[in-house]
Amino acid sequence: MSVAQHHDAITGTSAKHVADDYFRRLAEGQTFCEGVINRGLEQLTGLSVGSLESCRLANESYCEVTSKAGNNSLTVVVYNARSVKRTEYVRIPLLSKNYELIDLATNEPMQLSFVELNPALKRVNSDALPVEGVFRATLQRWDTPPT
Repeated sequence: MSVAQHHDAITGTSAKHVADDYFRRLAEGQTFCEGVINRGLEQLTGLSVGSLESCRLANESYCEVTSKAGNNSLTVVVYNARSVKRTEYVRIPLLSKNYELIDLATNEPMQLSFVELNPALKRVNSDALPVEGVFRATLQRWDTPPT
């Protein structure tokens, strides 16, 4: 925890090599934790080992996983690590609107809306994908088995 809260790194007063080292350590920690979480989710969902990947830049309208998938099918796992049931809107950067959303637990279609990328964002991030798929997910408490 002390590495994540180092006073020079947080305030931006460190030398470049210190900031670079700080960034490297945080990235290594993030990669390790993603692996642990993904393996746990694979076990809980019955997906094959190594099949889950994270979209680190989804908040910048880019997802390496969806851009590599092209227009092929994707499996999206959304989980709730909190102790209370909640509803969230999930946004996934996509290459096109050629997707439909199926709830794997019920095999029923779910509503999937598409939002076009704001042209101003494309000027800031040339890798941004052109559309986001948006759907509403009701997430059970972490300790509640899926129904």
